[in-house]
Amino acid sequence: MASRKPYECFKCRDNGFPNTMVYLAGKDDQGKTVYIEEDGTGHQHKTKQQQLQGQGSTTIVSESAQLKTIAARLEYAVSLLEKMTSTTT
Repeated sequence: MASRKPYECFKCRDNGFPNTMVYLAGKDDQGKTVYIEEDGTGHQHKTKQQQLQGQGSTTIVSESAQLKTIAARLEYAVSLLEKMTSTTT
């Protein structure tokens, strides 16, 4: 059961987002406080990075595109390492 009244999220406040109101919903298995939004969903603490992302253009990238980018960067890094080791031997 959540608290009857909302409380200010101190972590969000400390990150530069004052007056972020949440309800307290007890503790989790590790003993950390569980925060929920007014609609009953879990609360995600706001960070400066989220604030900066909101100021720029919005780009949605699918997971497969992200994986392709990561794979390409890894292949590039491996090729550089192979070049470095082949020139030293």
